Amino acid sequence: MRWAAYGLAVALVVCAGGASAAPEDDRAERVSRLRIEVDDLAERLRDQRRRAQDDLAALHAERADLERQLRLEKIRAETLAQLSKERRERARGLEVGTDAWRGPIRNAVAAAKDHVAASLPYKAADRLAQLERIERDLEGQHPDLSGALSRLWRFVEEEEALARETGRAQQTVSVDGERRLVDVVHVSMALMYFSASDGRVGWARPSKDGWRFEWLADPEAAAIVEALFEAFETNRVHGPQRVLVYEEAPR
Repeated sequence: MRWAAYGLAVALVVCAGGASAAPEDDRAERVSRLRIEVDDLAERLRDQRRRAQDDLAALHAERADLERQLRLEKIRAETLAQLSKERRERARGLEVGTDAWRGPIRNAVAAAKDHVAASLPYKAADRLAQLERIERDLEGQHPDLSGALSRLWRFVEEEEALARETGRAQQTVSVDGERRLVDVVHVSMALMYFSASDGRVGWARPSKDGWRFEWLADPEAAAIVEALFEAFETNRVHGPQRVLVYEEAPR
């Protein structure tokens, strides 16, 4: 009886031990799952922190670059402002210089036009047109004063050359109120003769109203002029030539 009771007691203890072992296994499994979840969360947190640090480093770099660009833009703006100021000052100086030079050059051109009007009327229209172009170049806010002065000087040199040479050209003249295109010859800037297509010849004579183109009615005088044109035709203009002067003009 006593052994039977002891066996029952052992059986109860064994059974009780088996029942208490099951909850311990469940807790261990839950702890293990929690540990895995915690490790996973910790890893994701570390990844998120690394990304946040990378983003923050990129933002710092971008900010530094923007600050550098801002400094450069400020320097550029200050430089442009200084250049603009210097340009305005130079422009004001040029305007003062332009006003100082424009007047004298205009006066020189006007004197040259007076010279053309008073001198031998050889290609006078073309010579005056050169001077008028120079006058137009002097107009405007920023005229090319250096270029205008160079062209005026070149005109003076050409006038000087005309005074040293004998030349032939074509131009329109007004004879007895009729305009004609004729061949002309100038001897220096002292004498000028013309030959019309109908064979008549003439010359330019000074008068109180300027220069006049007149036909030569005297055969001897006409022969002198015809010989001069013939010399040009045959290239015999070098050397002494007979010319007709105003004191010998036929009456």
